[in-house]
Amino acid sequence: MASAANPRPVAAGRRSRPDREAPPTAPAFRVDELVDRFQRMLQAQERSPCTVKQYGHIARTFLGYAQKPLEEVTLQDLERFREYLVLERHYSKNSVYTTVRGLTSLFRHFGLSIADQLEPPRRPEPPAPLPDRAGDAPPLRRG
Repeated sequence: MASAANPRPVAAGRRSRPDREAPPTAPAFRVDELVDRFQRMLQAQERSPCTVKQYGHIARTFLGYAQKPLEEVTLQDLERFREYLVLERHYSKNSVYTTVRGLTSLFRHFGLSIADQLEPPRRPEPPAPLPDRAGDAPPLRRG
């Protein structure tokens, strides 16, 4: 039956032409939806608003870098991402540590075992505290 929008009649049971390509499908995952779910979980755990924001940023950055669904991420992808952060983004050890902690939390939230394989770098030891007053400092050794 013809309509105003489509003047050609279509026979009952007729299928679309096989020579036409199917329209592109939506990606298998949506970064924003996944990150929103992750951040809601962090809020439900009563994490600080700064942690929620930072871990959300970490998740979004990683997923943008990986360009694949979370379930398909490999340990090699994570190592490459860590190298990218250090060599191209110039992340400090503490920033890499925080990023790995955020990714571990992300993978655990979605029940992915790769979280157990992640090892954050060791945090540098904090420097020794300075004395409160000059008279409290140990004497200098001259040698």
